[in-house]
Amino acid sequence: MDDRDAITDVLARYGRALDDRDFGAVGRCFTADARATFSGVEIAPGRDAIVAHLRGLSALAASTHLFGLPVIELAGDGMSARVETAAVAHLVTTAPGSTVRTRGLRYRDVFVRTGAGGPWQIHQRIHRVDWMAEQPAVPPSTR
Repeated sequence: MDDRDAITDVLARYGRALDDRDFGAVGRCFTADARATFSGVEIAPGRDAIVAHLRGLSALAASTHLFGLPVIELAGDGMSARVETAAVAHLVTTAPGSTVRTRGLRYRDVFVRTGAGGPWQIHQRIHRVDWMAEQPAVPPSTR
């Protein structure tokens, strides 16, 4: 797998882990000392703080994160990359009065390779909501 494919794979695994509420897998996408800002809110530094913030998704009935193709700029040393990815997230709130919140997102990330030949992980993330729409929903059945 080349570097671009490996970075794209991390993004896909991140989206799947969010939707599956597999927060251990979410954490493995980030470096231990990662920094992140979500919708303008700067999270305390570190993987654990980022995962704790993302656990807020557990309050939703369901979610689906769909990622566009990332624009990847690899650094010459092969150890870091700047990555921008557009995404759409469908967030289903719990009843009563369930809604589907659809958000157009943009992720601006710095990925780093953890050691020579090691895996790629997100070291810095800026998550931005570009637009949002909300509509009534039929709650999903029990998983």
